[in-house]
Parts: sequence; structure tokens; C-alpha cells
Amino acid sequence: MESYAETMAALAGLDAERARRRDEVHAWYAGQCAAVRRAADEAAAALAAAEEEYRAARLAVEKVDAEAGHLWAVLASRLGHAARRLGEPPAPALAAAEGADPWVLLEQVRDELRRARHPRTLPGWAYAALVFFGVCGAGLTAALAQGLRRAAEATGGDLAVALPVLALIVALLGPVVGLVPAKALSDRRGATLDAGAVAVVLLVGLATAGGLAVLLG
Repeated sequence: MESYAETMAALAGLDAERARRRDEVHAWYAGQCAAVRRAADEAAAALAAAEEEYRAARLAVEKVDAEAGHLWAVLASRLGHAARRLGEPPAPALAAAEGADPWVLLEQVRDELRRARHPRTLPGWAYAALVFFGVCGAGLTAALAQGLRRAAEATGGDLAVALPVLALIVALLGPVVGLVPAKALSDRRGATLDAGAVAVVLLVGLATAGGLAVLLG
């Protein structure tokens, strides 16, 4: 039978073991609570960052949409009555603009609008080409019309009636034919075929057509 002293020593050892395990449990619980608090703080910080990114992205989208609407309005003002066919600004082309900076794209649009406001004109040497186009256009159509009239004289029947009419139509188109190569030249130079250039081609074509009509008549 154990003595009283041994029993008390055993109880003291058990109490110490119980206290050690209790401290371990408390330490584990405190560690778990700290980990949960850290995770919650990190989640809150991530949520705050995401909300800030969302607000920044929404503000950027609003600014881009506002600038796009402004540029669309500028284009509509340039087109005048034809702007009614434009309608509302088109929706963003996400697939085409993926990875692209919208401000770079908008700057390109602004450049195009600036160039459209101040169109390039043909250089001085090009007007010599316009004169050449007017002369050649009228000359070729006059030659074709003359050939049709002679063919009508050489044939009979319905062709003798139809070919002179066709020759007259071809002759009337003479001053205008030179505008085709003139437009091709202006497009190649990235310039606008303005009223002055058109007038040069038409006046030269009319003068050539009239002179040839007198000579061939």
C-alpha cells in the first residue's frame, strides 16, 4: 500500500501533466486563431485591392467611352446630314482590341480626324498630269466615237441607227473619262481630288473634245 507521500507525489505529477497539456491546447488554439485572423486580414486586403482595381477599371472604361463618344460626335459633325446614317457609336470590339491600349487606338482616330479636317492636296506637278489625263481621256473617246460613226457608215440596218447614238454618248463622256486616272493618282498620293483638280480635268477635256469635234467634223 502506497504511503501518503507517494500518493501526493503522484497527484502532483498528474496535475503537472494536465497543466502541460492544457497549455499545449491553449497554445494550439491561440495559433489557430492567429492563423485565421491572418487569413481574414489577407482576404480583406485582397478584396479591398480587387475593389480598387474594379473602380479604377470602371473609371477607365467610362473615360474611354466618353472620349469615343466625343470622337464619334466630331465625326458626325464633319459628315453633316449624312451623319444620320451613323447611328449610335459601335460597341467595343473586344476580340479585335484584346491586349491593345484603348488610348493608343483613340489617338489614331484623332489623327485620322485631324487629317480629314486638313486633307492633303495634290502637288503642283500633278496638275500637269491632270491636263494630260484630260487630253488623253477626251482624245481616246473622240477616236472611239469617230470609229463608231465610220462603222455605222459602213454597215446598214439597225446598226447604222444605233452606232451613231452610241458614238454620241461616248463623245459626251470624253471630258469625264480623265477623272478616272486623276482619282487613282490622288488616292495613290493620299490626297483629295478637290474641286480645282476636277475643274482642270473637265475644262481640258471639254476643250480637247471641242477641238477634236471641229477637226473631225
